Amino acid sequence: MDFIRPSKEEAEFGLRAMKTVCLADGAFEPLERELLDSMQRHMLQTDYDLDELPEITPGELALSITDPALRAQLIDGMTIVSLANGEQTKAKADQVQVYADVLEVDSHLVRDMHYLADKHFAMFRFDLMRRTQMADVLKSHAKERGILGMFRTVKSALGHGFDLEQARRFQNLGLLSEGTVGRTYWEFIRKNGFSFPGEPHGPPEPIVRHDLNHVLGGYGTSAQEELKVAAFQAGTMRKESFSVLIFVLCQFHIGIRIAPITPAQKGQFQPEEFIVALERGQQARLCTFDDDWDPFSIMERPLDEVREEANIR
Repeated sequence: MDFIRPSKEEAEFGLRAMKTVCLADGAFEPLERELLDSMQRHMLQTDYDLDELPEITPGELALSITDPALRAQLIDGMTIVSLANGEQTKAKADQVQVYADVLEVDSHLVRDMHYLADKHFAMFRFDLMRRTQMADVLKSHAKERGILGMFRTVKSALGHGFDLEQARRFQNLGLLSEGTVGRTYWEFIRKNGFSFPGEPHGPPEPIVRHDLNHVLGGYGTSAQEELKVAAFQAGTMRKESFSVLIFVLCQFHIGIRIAPITPAQKGQFQPEEFIVALERGQQARLCTFDDDWDPFSIMERPLDEVREEANIR
């Protein structure tokens, strides 16, 4: 995520706007307060007393935040804040829309917040999923494998086939030395009872890119860990980072199922750990979702060495 660090004064105005979004429903809830405080500590390097910050009018915000890129980042950040309490309401979606209009920001995430508030979940899922980098990677994978290759992938995912060549390539990672990325990834998959691409019920190969973030970041597979690994992954990405954050918040905090095979859960959001993971990803020098990145380029290398080289603290 190419985070633009605002000045202290700009941060104050942004925090006032985010607090105003929270108050659109009439109360400043504990999770919302914790999220804004965490953002201050880890991203803004400010220590404003949130209780002392007044609300801000759209006109005042427009005069205070003038950089177009910073305006866009602020609006996208508001969409995350609007979900912190565990639901999307029409009042919050409308407040974000008012700010977006006056700042002249056209964000598809604001439109998605309206879909959520109006319970148009099918439209929300479609609009969100088509913009994620995973969608781009899947399209590229389909083009590379061709119709026959994708047919085998679908058969394997449904449990009706076995792509022996593809599966064996991943299974052989278990033969690598302990401590290598590939061996640790192999252990992660087997320990959690998952399947490799090519095995019956195995995922499409691009999912490996996400799973490697679990390995590189040292994250588990509980709902709270999935929130953290998604934040870490979003931090490493160069585009649509906020779409990833919206995706995982809906899946594991709002209770709206987005991932096709993963049950939705509610109330799993831990703002402090979420922001720490996001910042950790921002500092990393490796993005597993870069278009030309090959997962097997690091499989035989020691995990600690890759982490150090990639600045993964």
